[in-house]
Amino acid sequence: MQNAASMHEAAALPYARANEQRQWMTFALAAIVLVTVLRVLGLAFNRTDLFVDEAQYWLWGREMAFGAYSKPPLIGWIIRAATTLSGGESTFDVRLAAPVIHGIAAAAILALGRMIYDAKLASLAAVIYLTLPAVTLGSLLISTDTPMMLFIVLSMICGGCSPNCRRAASRSIIQPRPIWCSVGAAGRFTCRRQPGPI
Repeated sequence: MQNAASMHEAAALPYARANEQRQWMTFALAAIVLVTVLRVLGLAFNRTDLFVDEAQYWLWGREMAFGAYSKPPLIGWIIRAATTLSGGESTFDVRLAAPVIHGIAAAAILALGRMIYDAKLASLAAVIYLTLPAVTLGSLLISTDTPMMLFIVLSMICGGCSPNCRRAASRSIIQPRPIWCSVGAAGRFTCRRQPGPI
């Protein structure tokens, strides 16, 4: 009888683990959605004006230039997309992309952690990232640092994915990791021209 009970426990163990993994993933996804929605709602009640940098980025986004003297182009493009999709150019519309990008970055951290280890660690990493003070502040403002973590995590996912994914990517003409790194660089780094005649 004891042998049959141990066989039943051994057969039920993978289902229990799968159920636990599913609970952790559900917890993390629910936390990401809830925190992101609360941050967007918080932006709706935020009465602060745009800071100088945010106003500059907004102006650059209206022109859709490939960058300015001191800043990269991606932040202007993101603000332009947010204001176009939301249909306005208020402070809320300009900053709207910040909490959404941080929510997507948390989901990407969840996916990366799941690929590397397990759902529990991935969930904890995503929730910890989402509740960091710098991320909380970064969700209330729009800056060049906002999309940086997202593209870092996306390039890590492309570099650390399963062997099947790596084999498929090696046969592909378009390599995802350099694309994410390049887009991330467009969000953080600038190419400065030396003063003088053109």
